[in-house]
Amino acid sequence: MASTDIQHYEYLQAMLLTAGWEELTGELEGMREILADVTHINGSDDLFYKKGQINIIDLLLRFPDTVSDALDDLQGVNND
Repeated sequence: MASTDIQHYEYLQAMLLTAGWEELTGELEGMREILADVTHINGSDDLFYKKGQINIIDLLLRFPDTVSDALDDLQGVNND
């Protein structure tokens, strides 16, 4: 099972090296910058909505680190 997990994360790492992923992260960073501007927030509902959007963008921007950490952990388990 661990080798299947390792292969899964290796496929994800390969995807993260594509030009498409680079374009997506550029778009997400731009969106995050726009959402971080609080001058156009019209109440607490709008604030929490934007906060949720920023949280999702941050999750996606951290995805390469998450994949790398998971792969390192799985490879460490297989080497023990």
